[in-house]
Amino acid sequence: MITRRAGDGTVLMDREDLAAWLDRPTTTIRAHCTPVAYDPTTRRALYDAEACREQLVHVMRRFRVVDG
Repeated sequence: MITRRAGDGTVLMDREDLAAWLDRPTTTIRAHCTPVAYDPTTRRALYDAEACREQLVHVMRRFRVVDG
Protein backbone atom coordinates (compact mmCIF):
# COMPACT_ATOMS: atom_id res chain seq x y z
CA MET A 1 0.00 0.00 0.00
CA ILE A 2 1.20 3.47 -0.86
CA THR A 3 0.19 6.75 0.76
CA ARG A 4 2.04 10.00 0.09
CA ARG A 5 1.51 13.68 0.68
CA ALA A 6 2.22 15.80 -2.40
CA GLY A 7 3.92 19.19 -2.18
CA ASP A 8 0.57 21.01 -2.31
CA GLY A 9 -0.81 18.98 0.62
CA THR A 10 -2.81 16.54 -1.51
CA VAL A 11 -2.86 13.01 -0.13
CA LEU A 12 -2.13 10.42 -2.81
CA MET A 13 -3.08 6.77 -2.30
CA ASP A 14 -2.97 3.63 -4.39
CA ARG A 15 -6.15 1.59 -5.01
CA GLU A 16 -5.55 -0.88 -2.18
CA ASP A 17 -5.00 1.84 0.40
CA LEU A 18 -8.07 3.77 -0.82
CA ALA A 19 -10.15 0.60 -0.68
CA ALA A 20 -9.20 0.09 2.97
CA TRP A 21 -9.73 3.76 3.87
CA LEU A 22 -13.07 4.13 2.07
CA ASP A 23 -14.31 0.58 2.70
CA ARG A 24 -14.95 0.14 -1.04
CA PRO A 25 -13.77 -2.52 -3.50
CA THR A 26 -10.71 -1.75 -5.61
CA THR A 27 -12.83 -2.39 -8.72
CA THR A 28 -15.17 0.46 -7.76
CA ILE A 29 -12.23 2.82 -7.29
CA ARG A 30 -10.77 1.79 -10.63
CA ALA A 31 -14.12 2.30 -12.42
CA HIS A 32 -15.02 5.69 -10.94
CA CYS A 33 -11.78 7.49 -10.04
CA THR A 34 -9.01 8.82 -12.25
CA PRO A 35 -5.34 8.41 -11.30
CA VAL A 36 -3.47 11.71 -10.89
CA ALA A 37 0.06 10.23 -10.79
CA TYR A 38 2.02 7.00 -10.91
CA ASP A 39 4.57 5.75 -8.40
CA PRO A 40 7.95 5.80 -10.18
CA THR A 41 9.23 2.68 -8.42
CA THR A 42 6.23 0.36 -8.52
CA ARG A 43 4.32 2.05 -11.38
CA ARG A 44 1.13 1.84 -9.34
CA ALA A 45 -1.63 4.35 -10.04
CA LEU A 46 -2.03 7.00 -7.34
CA TYR A 47 -5.30 8.80 -6.69
CA ASP A 48 -6.17 12.07 -4.96
CA ALA A 49 -7.79 10.60 -1.83
CA GLU A 50 -10.24 13.45 -1.14
CA ALA A 51 -11.31 13.81 -4.77
CA CYS A 52 -11.93 10.07 -5.01
CA ARG A 53 -13.92 10.10 -1.77
CA GLU A 54 -16.11 12.91 -3.12
CA GLN A 55 -16.70 11.05 -6.40
CA LEU A 56 -17.70 7.83 -4.63
CA VAL A 57 -20.30 9.57 -2.45
CA HIS A 58 -22.65 9.37 -5.44
CA VAL A 59 -21.93 5.70 -6.20
CA MET A 60 -24.37 3.27 -4.62
CA ARG A 61 -23.07 0.45 -2.47
CA ARG A 62 -24.04 -3.17 -2.99
CA PHE A 63 -25.29 -5.06 0.00
CA ARG A 64 -24.74 -8.77 0.24
CA VAL A 65 -27.51 -11.06 1.34
CA VAL A 66 -26.21 -13.70 3.71
CA ASP A 67 -28.12 -16.97 3.88
CA GLY A 68 -28.48 -18.44 7.27
